[in-house]
Amino acid sequence: MKNKIITSFKTLFFVGLLLLFFSFFLDWYSYQIYDSTGLVVSWNYNLFDDWSTPLSNTSEYSFNLTMRPENGLIPITITILLISTIIVSAYHVVFESIDEKTSLGIKNLIFAYMNGFLLILNLCYLVVFPVMYLQPQNLHFPLVFIEDYTDGLTYMYAFGAGYVLQLISFVLIFPYSVFYFKTIRTFGQEKKIPDRIISKIIQDNQEPLDLDRYIAEEQLKHN
Repeated sequence: MKNKIITSFKTLFFVGLLLLFFSFFLDWYSYQIYDSTGLVVSWNYNLFDDWSTPLSNTSEYSFNLTMRPENGLIPITITILLISTIIVSAYHVVFESIDEKTSLGIKNLIFAYMNGFLLILNLCYLVVFPVMYLQPQNLHFPLVFIEDYTDGLTYMYAFGAGYVLQLISFVLIFPYSVFYFKTIRTFGQEKKIPDRIISKIIQDNQEPLDLDRYIAEEQLKHN
């Protein structure tokens, strides 16, 4: 039963890594404005391309350009670092099985902390992007429609597929990451217990060294 649960956690973890990987190549946010004639403003946010628009060759291009949001705040280097971590984690979870090991080494400890780093950075993306970037620009989320009857405009704000996949991946990779880290900690504590017991036994049974007695015994031996 336990092995089935661990296998399920690993499967979810691997699927979560795949979704997390593909999320970086999809749009994270979409912002559009419609008037009576149709779409007049459209901007999509991607972590690599920043803001892009499909309306570059239309008559509304100048108005569309004035409505462009500010550039993104997430450095591309952090995104590349996270993608690299995803690839290494995927390799490790496929070719290394912690539940079949009788001993765990430094490589397993590194992988445990790597999973923790992956979770924390994933959560930072989920929180920082909407709170620190979208909200200050009055870009609403997760899915909002606003009717401006005065100007005859309809505003549409929505998270893109990239952000949704990022959210799903966090839920999927969380169980195995926690299980792996907990296993490493438990194994480390159990490994230290025998050493502590042995040290205590030696300490409890160690007799104090009596130099006078030792010298007297040596003299008797030679006499």
